[in-house]
Amino acid sequence: MKTNMEKFYSVISLLFFIVEVSSITKYDLKSVCDGPSQLLTIPTDGDILLTHSSSDPLLPNMTCVVSIYNPMTKYPGRVLAYFESFSTDESKNCVNSRLDIYDERGTSVDKALTGPNGVCGNRKSLHSCYNSTQQYMTLRFRDINQTSNFRVVLTAARTAMLQFKQRIVR
Repeated sequence: MKTNMEKFYSVISLLFFIVEVSSITKYDLKSVCDGPSQLLTIPTDGDILLTHSSSDPLLPNMTCVVSIYNPMTKYPGRVLAYFESFSTDESKNCVNSRLDIYDERGTSVDKALTGPNGVCGNRKSLHSCYNSTQQYMTLRFRDINQTSNFRVVLTAARTAMLQFKQRIVR
């Protein structure tokens, strides 16, 4: 029978194994947004890192729409978005640069996780984590003044995993 310490080290070893096996697929927002909308599928063995930098801005007045898909079918799949960094110019009701996050593969205002005006400014103006209630999440981004930067990690998650993470955070 294992002692508590042995169980602890077994769990830690398993976590390190999972981290080492997981891979991250990197995308730059500008390279993804060469069409009216794009669909990215999260790899089952890793995450997506989606970045945007003012050093390689979108075209002025361009709006980029990217949908993210969780391919998990055995369990109800969700998309979890964690923002490592976020910065845009700030304006009243975010009329210039802004980010909208939707709980669907579309851009219906009633499905906006970020409210009717989206978010702008710095990371303090948005939650660091968003999760969908289904297998899709859509990001719509506009960078009028071409000064925005962000890094977001997108993860495929199961409902049970999200509930566990939410309990830990609370």
